[in-house]
Amino acid sequence: MERLTERNKKGCAYFNNDGILIRGANGTFHQKKDITAHYIHDRFVALDKVIDRLAAYEDTGLTPEEIVALIQPPNDLLTLEELREMGGEPYWHIGLRDDSPPPHWAILPSYVAQRPQDYFYGKHWLAYRRRQEEEYC
Repeated sequence: MERLTERNKKGCAYFNNDGILIRGANGTFHQKKDITAHYIHDRFVALDKVIDRLAAYEDTGLTPEEIVALIQPPNDLLTLEELREMGGEPYWHIGLRDDSPPPHWAILPSYVAQRPQDYFYGKHWLAYRRRQEEEYC
């Protein structure tokens, strides 16, 4: 992972872009030599917090994908036990029959959650916690 920040001997984070341009809070770029302390104070109040937050993230050495994998459970097919705990909750529905509608979000009725096997779970339909990743644009 390429870092955007560095830390000084005291551990304070700073942004180093070879002294050419610094990006402002509104997305515009300014010549670093033209930015005075007053200008920075007036327009970049949150810059120190942003740099500290970015440095803390970069200190982990993890990519965004690795962080998501740590905090988000895998999107495996829901088990019968998991379905039984999901009455009234949304799930990603995939029909397995030829006449099934395309994959879609649905709310799992409580009566289906109690006995999903009675409603041909795994034979006529499948359920996931989230939309399947391969379907994202």
